[in-house]
Amino acid sequence: MTSINGGQGLPVEEPSTVLYVGQHETQRSEQVSLDLLRRAQDLGYDLLTAPITTPKFQSRVLELLESQIYRLETSDATSSIPLPIISPLSPEDSDLVPEDSNTSLIAVASPWIDIGSLDPLVAHVSQQVFILEVAYAAFCGVSNVLVHGPTTSEGTVRFARSALEALGLGPYVHLHILMPMTGELEQDVSADGTHLAEMVRPQYAPDEEDECESEPELYASWEMWNTIRTICSYTTRLSIACRALGTAVSQIEV
Repeated sequence: MTSINGGQGLPVEEPSTVLYVGQHETQRSEQVSLDLLRRAQDLGYDLLTAPITTPKFQSRVLELLESQIYRLETSDATSSIPLPIISPLSPEDSDLVPEDSNTSLIAVASPWIDIGSLDPLVAHVSQQVFILEVAYAAFCGVSNVLVHGPTTSEGTVRFARSALEALGLGPYVHLHILMPMTGELEQDVSADGTHLAEMVRPQYAPDEEDECESEPELYASWEMWNTIRTICSYTTRLSIACRALGTAVSQIEV
């Protein structure tokens, strides 16, 4: 690209990509305080991540989903059973509170949800969790939210629509979609945690033989990301996040 200045064509430098390095712990045991933020910045980190909700909230959601699945399996009139509704967050559901230091945080949406699930029940519950968490993070003054991207290409459109809805919750909400460079995205859930993908009903579960035979596509992550940003109209409040591997601590480059 060139610009005309005094009749001469001068090259115009393209703006360089800005990378922010955040320190991410999958099981952060202490609440992020100003002192912890200062210590992290002294070590060269720009941001810290913090989970939006607690394991107690995860247990409550799992209990609700298990109850709904049991009702569907034991009822003859499944069409008359309404979809479950997750109640608003309680003080036990989140350690996040409105603070000035929250501007230096990246709030992490629950990694155990599956927004793009082929099971409409799992997708419905996951979307509710996601919207509740983003809305509460915005209320607490956190503008940056990290969310795990879709696990399969089939659920990309559903995921993108949920991301578009979340972006409409506030004018300052920025979503960072965690995507793998290649292969599958590692689930950072605790050993005793249950991912909602494990709750998929048999009629919606993918064929195991096809999963074993199929090889990961080289550009699968790029195609999913391109679909998401297209549906979200290429908004500048949506970006991609990649995990930096091979380091002593887990990092997220946004």
